[in-house]
Amino acid sequence: VYSDLFSGLYSSETQSNGLDEKTIKDATCALAQGRRYDYEGIRLNPDEHFHILALSPNKSRLAIRFYLTDTFGVFAHNIEQYYQDTEIRRPRYDKTGFLPILRLLGQTIRKQRKDENAPVKKQKKKSAIENVSSEMVSAIMQAILNGTPYPVTLINVVERRINVERDVPPDKAAIIKAYYLRKTTNEQFKEVLQMDINEESEYLPYVLGRIFSIYEQIQLGAIPNINTTIKDKYFTSASTTPARIFPILGDLAAKHMRKAWKSEGLKITLDKVLGTLTQKVGDHYPSRLSLEERGAFQLGYYFENQKRFNKTNKSNEDNEQGENND
Repeated sequence: VYSDLFSGLYSSETQSNGLDEKTIKDATCALAQGRRYDYEGIRLNPDEHFHILALSPNKSRLAIRFYLTDTFGVFAHNIEQYYQDTEIRRPRYDKTGFLPILRLLGQTIRKQRKDENAPVKKQKKKSAIENVSSEMVSAIMQAILNGTPYPVTLINVVERRINVERDVPPDKAAIIKAYYLRKTTNEQFKEVLQMDINEESEYLPYVLGRIFSIYEQIQLGAIPNINTTIKDKYFTSASTTPARIFPILGDLAAKHMRKAWKSEGLKITLDKVLGTLTQKVGDHYPSRLSLEERGAFQLGYYFENQKRFNKTNKSNEDNEQGENND
């Protein structure tokens, strides 16, 4: 049962051994806090000694990546910390309870696209872990199991994927948060490494990310059916060289605000939020953002977007409820 519980870290889907996501989380939480956990008549003990041997194929031999031994309670505590590190506000449709290691690894590789012209073959479906280098898998697993900082290769490859995809999905935002929680010494940055938006923060890269999200919302409000937004054209450069890009974005936003909007109420709200955020920035934009500052920018953009999506979804739910009442 200990081995089955440990293997549950890799997937959020119901396991063939009967351990579902809730059982995995409840058991891990209890054992992490030094409490016993009863599972179908079996009492799991946090003081039980547990061994983890990581192997990978190396030509005709097996290579030992690492070997760890400790009590299961210690490993459970570090895994529980991993859950907390990657916990983040997600869209309402995303019911993920935690970020399984396979999902995390999947964010470090290019998304596979289906070739419609390719011949149809029955092939065994590859898991994400098979497309990630064994060095990366080993380094991430050791960081999780030992409670140590995540490898710099993780944030580097995630940043590359964000630059290519020009988007910050929930899983990548969770990785950024988790990585810098263990890495940064910047107290201002630590204040925004939370599960949800920190609207009081004046940390400049974070505020710039929020402003970029507002600029995008203004563009969408003025041109609802636009196919290519400022995110597609300016996201990477705005998060790298704000002084060069943000004046352009400001001019575009001013033009969009002069257009006729379907929702004048939304127009007034966005203008008010934009005014509050630009006051925090002042007259000068930084010429360049470091890797760490780009992480803050991306989190600011992500959280401001989630704030918008959650309000939209709540408004739709309220409208549906009103129609049902009628």
